[in-house]
Amino acid sequence: MPRKKISQEHLRPGIDRDFTVKEWCARRNISEARFWVMHRAGNGPDVIQVGKRGRISITAEADEAWAKRFSRKPKTAV
Repeated sequence: MPRKKISQEHLRPGIDRDFTVKEWCARRNISEARFWVMHRAGNGPDVIQVGKRGRISITAEADEAWAKRFSRKPKTAV
């Protein structure tokens, strides 16, 4: 069975909507396996479960908070 293509819409900077795990991983260039390792270790973005089936979403706010928390600070010259 062919893999389902995901939209490239989630890659635009400044987008304000929820992401699926697959979309968030594509946006951050992280594998889904790495996402789950980070999530279990408490280093991933905050997630919410939506609906009876428990679909996991990552809000734009959680994405932004994660990016701030794990952004690399540039080294300053002394």
